[in-house]
Amino acid sequence: MSRSVAAVLEDLLGLMPIGWAWTRRRGSVLVAVVTVLAAAIARVEALVDDLMDEIDPGRSTRLLDAFERVLGPDPCGSGDASGSIGQRRVEAARRWTWSGGASRAWFVALARQFGVEITITEFRPLVCGDELGEQALVETPEQFVWTIGLGPTWERAPICGDQVCGDYLGEIGLSPIECLIRRHAPAHTVPVFDYSGA
Repeated sequence: MSRSVAAVLEDLLGLMPIGWAWTRRRGSVLVAVVTVLAAAIARVEALVDDLMDEIDPGRSTRLLDAFERVLGPDPCGSGDASGSIGQRRVEAARRWTWSGGASRAWFVALARQFGVEITITEFRPLVCGDELGEQALVETPEQFVWTIGLGPTWERAPICGDQVCGDYLGEIGLSPIECLIRRHAPAHTVPVFDYSGA
C-alpha cells in the first residue's frame, strides 16, 4: 500500500542521524531536499500499487495489449479485439486463466457457459458378461469416439429449382462451441458432432 508524501518524509527524517547538522526544521535546505526524495518515493509506491492491478488481465489497463499479444489471436475466433476495454478484459482473463478438463461433465458445463446445450455419448466395446442389446456393438478404436449431440444454430432448407448439380441439399449453421471442444478434447478422444438435436 502506497504512502503519502508526508508519511514518507516522516519516515526518512526518522532515519537521519542525530546532530546539529541534520536539522529536521521545516523550511531548511536539508528538509527541502529530503521532501523531493520523499515525493519521488511516494510516486514509485503509487505506481507499484497501480501495477498490482495490471497482474490480472481482468483488471489490466496498461498491460492489456501485452496480454493480448502474448495470447495471440483466439484460434476459435470467439474474441473481438475491437471490442470495449471491458469485453477485451473478460476475454483475456478467460483465456489467461483457462484450466481444462477431461470429463464429459466439464465439456457440458463449458458449452453451457457459451449458451449451448450438448449431450456427450461415449462407447465401450462389448465384453464378456454384457447382455446383447444393452449397448451398441463397437470396434475397439470406436471406444474413443465421443458423439456430441447439439442443435444447429440455423438451418436453410433446399428450395426446389434453386439448386444446380453440386449444390448442397440444405445447410446448417455450425455451433461456435465445436472449435472449443475440438481444441480441448482429451488427446485420446475423437469428437464427432451430431447436429440432429441435443
